[in-house]
Amino acid sequence: MPGAGSRGTSQERGRQRRVRLVEGATSVLLEGGLQAVSARSVADAAGVPLAAVTYYFTSLDELIAEAMTGLLHRWVEQVRHTTRSVRASGEAADLARLVTKAMLPPGGDNAVQAHYELLLACGRRTVLSAALARGRGHLDEALAELIEAAMPRATSRPSPQLVLAVVDGAVVSALSEGAAVDTTARARLSELLSS
Repeated sequence: MPGAGSRGTSQERGRQRRVRLVEGATSVLLEGGLQAVSARSVADAAGVPLAAVTYYFTSLDELIAEAMTGLLHRWVEQVRHTTRSVRASGEAADLARLVTKAMLPPGGDNAVQAHYELLLACGRRTVLSAALARGRGHLDEALAELIEAAMPRATSRPSPQLVLAVVDGAVVSALSEGAAVDTTARARLSELLSS
């Protein structure tokens, strides 16, 4: 049946175009934040016609939510990669250092600030905050695995939610006060772990 093959090819092209749009939205989000995302900026970044945005997504927020979900998956994988490294080394690990390495985006304080500004901006839009909330369990699970790997003999361990709250608070304090983010987050986590 010649029609079946062409439908399969057309569906694959459509799937690839949708993936390119999500990748384009991700690129725009990372480079310019939420305020930089428009149908045109995403279409340009994806290298597809402007009409493709509304053809494949019911709204710009749906597209952004899918991009944010992908970014959250990257974040989870960054934590899991750190956990695999800890397990492979088989040595005692400095949890404060590991958590800051795993939880903060690479690229220094400017990258961290952009990351937190993006998270805060998503909180103002229901569709985006719901997408982040749906993925939060995966992040908590990955962080719990890292805590366990770094503290294998500990009789009690901090919850991933508490660890992330300390990191978030330290980051906001450091950014607002002009302090070094990584150093501040590590110091606050070390305080938590020694108490």
